[in-house]
Amino acid sequence: MVDRVYERNASGSAPQPPADPSVGYPTNGNPSGGVPATMPGAWWFHMITESLRKVIEDAGLGPDHTNLGQFLEALQAQGLGGYADAAEAQALSSLTKLLTPGRLADAFKGGNQSLVRSAGHQILPGGLILQWRQVPLGFGEGSESHSNPIAFPNGALAAFAIKDPVSATLSNTPRVSITPGQASFVIGIVNGATAGNQMTVILIGH
Repeated sequence: MVDRVYERNASGSAPQPPADPSVGYPTNGNPSGGVPATMPGAWWFHMITESLRKVIEDAGLGPDHTNLGQFLEALQAQGLGGYADAAEAQALSSLTKLLTPGRLADAFKGGNQSLVRSAGHQILPGGLILQWRQVPLGFGEGSESHSNPIAFPNGALAAFAIKDPVSATLSNTPRVSITPGQASFVIGIVNGATAGNQMTVILIGH
């Protein structure tokens, strides 16, 4: 697209900046009012051409005045691959797509999010995953295994339990231990609660 190609009368050397430039905005002029039209001059054409040409050259491309899409190709080659759609935002994998604020919000949704109170998850950019599952505590003392809402691709990092609802009064005040795993967790109860009590287990992994 951008090359040193003109219809005729091109010079073999670059022009020099104007010694006394006119600074401001262009005008078509007004002959009846004695206002002359703006004259771009050779330097203006040179300035625009060389600025765009450098983007193409820095992308490793040879300027081609017949290729009107070359400037876009140069931007894409240097990491500007257009705007991500919702699916691309949620994939969290492209290194060239741009995210608008709306698409950034989309990145947290789709398969990366399940906001179900009984068992849900949120996958965050960077790979951190938050999960939760409600667990009844009426099985007395001992331990039970429960599946994670989704499996952690790489492993679990931590887990803890909270009363559900938080304002609830648990009978017998059970002591709870959580052993997190990649696909499931084990909840252990000492001084078990009676039927009807439950807790929500929070899982953190990646």
